[in-house]
Order: sequence, then structure tokens, then C-alpha cells
Amino acid sequence: DDKIYDNLGEYIQMAGRAGRRGLDKTGTVIALCKGDVPSIASLKAMIL
Repeated sequence: DDKIYDNLGEYIQMAGRAGRRGLDKTGTVIALCKGDVPSIASLKAMIL
């Protein structure tokens, strides 16, 4: 059951779960790639 986060909204939703809302100033997102790793350019386009 592979899931590909290929748009900004999906990434923001996933990343928004990092940290404890109202308690932490920052959170950490760790993305694990199964199979082919997306290009740096496509990763930057997704998060910037």
C-alpha cells in the first residue's frame, strides 16, 4: 500500500502532525522513501 505525497497540501498535512501543538515551537518530519528516491528538485518543489 504505497502512498506518494506529490502535492503541497498533502505534505503540509503530514508535516503538521510533527511536534505537540501549542507546546513545541518546532517538529521534525522524517520521510522514508521505498524504492526510487525522488529527485532533489522535486523534493524542494514540494516543500518550498
